[in-house]
Amino acid sequence: CYRRLWCCNLFWNSLERNNMSEDYNERIKQLEELHKHQHKIVEVLKAEKAPEDALARAKKIKLRLKDQIAALKK
Repeated sequence: CYRRLWCCNLFWNSLERNNMSEDYNERIKQLEELHKHQHKIVEVLKAEKAPEDALARAKKIKLRLKDQIAALKK
């Protein structure tokens, strides 16, 4: 189950390739939604006692999203 959740989350990569001229507020909103989704994935992985490598990957993705949000808000 954790692999399915992790694989489904890979769609955030496609958003990263969007045209840079898009409105920053819309981009921040998208990233915040993805961050919330990723948080849920991390919680599920913890609850299922998933392998540490899967949990670490999910946390890294969540942190990367948080960093992108912070960079856009500056």
